[in-house]
Amino acid sequence: MRDELLYYAAVKADRDALDRFIRSIGEVPQRFDWWPSDAQKAFWFNAYNALVLQTVVEHYPIRGRFPGYPAKGIRQIPGVFGSRTYRVAGRTLTLDELETSALPAFGDPRLFLVLGSGSVDSGRLRSEAYAAARLDNQLEAVVREFSTTPRHVAID
Repeated sequence: MRDELLYYAAVKADRDALDRFIRSIGEVPQRFDWWPSDAQKAFWFNAYNALVLQTVVEHYPIRGRFPGYPAKGIRQIPGVFGSRTYRVAGRTLTLDELETSALPAFGDPRLFLVLGSGSVDSGRLRSEAYAAARLDNQLEAVVREFSTTPRHVAID
């Protein structure tokens, strides 16, 4: 990360750690149902963001074909949110399903600012993973950053 932007070319050039993480989230973690809520949230946040990152990196550089979406944006990847499936915690889900079924179960509205959807206008991917022990502080930092960034919030 540089200038608060993610450099996809650098991630693409050295994606071993990302690929290992993606493989690790496919199976249900041991005693997952017994994990505290913050640990489960952090798992799902990290999984979603890693899957978005992996998807962008696989198609980088993105070239626009679909009018109505930014030319270099993730929405230019066919089926990116609605039809491409991923294996997470033993479930096969699309990114849309992850966002609309797995995550809302936690009832935390801050989660929508945590999710990096590969767009400058979405939540920013942090340079650290979400962790149960610091999750509330991390979420509050995301809310503060989002609400004070002019491209996200402007008051007349």
